[in-house]
Amino acid sequence: MRKLFFCISICLFCMISLLQSCKDNELNAPVITGVRNYAAAPDDTVLTSLIPGQWVVLEGQNLSGITFVAFNGVPASFNTTMSTQSYAVIQVPSIIPFPSIPADKLNTIQYITTDGTTTFRFDIVAPAPVISSISNENARQGDSVYVFGTNLFMIEKLNFSGAEITQYTTSVQGNYLAFVLPELTESKPVSVTTRSGVYTTPFNVNNVSVNDSTTYILANAEGGSGWEWWGGATLESGDSQSSWPPYNRDFAGNKTSFFTLKYNDLASGAGAEWSHAVRVAEGQWMASQNLADSPDRWAVKFEMNIARSWNGTTLCMKSMNGNYIVRYEPWKTNSSPSGPARSETQGWQTVTIPLSSFRTQEGQGLPVATIGDLIAGTAKSPLQIYVHNYGSAPTGFYGAFDNIRVVKIQ
Repeated sequence: MRKLFFCISICLFCMISLLQSCKDNELNAPVITGVRNYAAAPDDTVLTSLIPGQWVVLEGQNLSGITFVAFNGVPASFNTTMSTQSYAVIQVPSIIPFPSIPADKLNTIQYITTDGTTTFRFDIVAPAPVISSISNENARQGDSVYVFGTNLFMIEKLNFSGAEITQYTTSVQGNYLAFVLPELTESKPVSVTTRSGVYTTPFNVNNVSVNDSTTYILANAEGGSGWEWWGGATLESGDSQSSWPPYNRDFAGNKTSFFTLKYNDLASGAGAEWSHAVRVAEGQWMASQNLADSPDRWAVKFEMNIARSWNGTTLCMKSMNGNYIVRYEPWKTNSSPSGPARSETQGWQTVTIPLSSFRTQEGQGLPVATIGDLIAGTAKSPLQIYVHNYGSAPTGFYGAFDNIRVVKIQ
């Protein structure tokens, strides 16, 4: 009987301790009461909604000891030293795939600590769309085209150079749209409309020959236009019906003629703007009033096609009047002036080199400060696109170029 009483006493003690522990945990569980913008006063305003990538301050009680936080069900990274009992500084995940978020996760902030969990309902909205690049701005009818950017989901309307695109695919992350290009009859911008807003490119696409206020064609290979033939490049055609320039099967699929550079064994230190180049004669880069613009608002663009693996040869662009250079080496790193690295292109693709990428000292010195510095204070300049081997071992290069132009990108 005494043993039975002892066992019952132990059980009651354990139950009371467990209940007390649960009660303590409930008392210590996190509570979120509001959200502020993470900024110095007076910009630390109370928020009524937030967007992906935004830094915020979660206010409440028992917020220390954080172990997990999620916005719309998407986990966010955090630094425990940036949280106290009354606040936590957190960055909302940059990518939230809104179309695939379960209904019960939408507009929620889940916060877990060592003492409990809470779910706070709060409006989390998709930002307006942004277009960062286009796979080929001068593609042919029937070609696959990719529009890259952010927040490219919940699409309501897509227009490419005056043609409304109704059939397209999107990524879950909202970072690209893909479609087959229809027949185009105009040169106009690309625009995308989502539930959150509209983005329209500041330049026109489907433009290979006509200058406008945002695009200045320097050389498009038609009849050798803008091209100094003695620089080392060859004028060729990707059209099998063409008798001149000669048809080049390696770069089939281009709408017009183009320039090629081919070097099988480029020795260390070899390659120059006078002998291994597409030499572009002096041409108009922009209107004179745009010389005061910031260099990152304009870019050199061209379509490029690489016929074989590219690894080791540097593609240089040189403004001959200003003597500034860009080294384009997409095989070397995961990023380049034009975006994601491409050591082998899948057919013709648009390359974008912001003018702010031009530098002194063979492309490794200081960036150009003004457009006037880049083109010697005028709105005109020659441009050389050439290959150079900065390495110690022989390298090769076989690529084609077309529609060399200067374009306003901001």
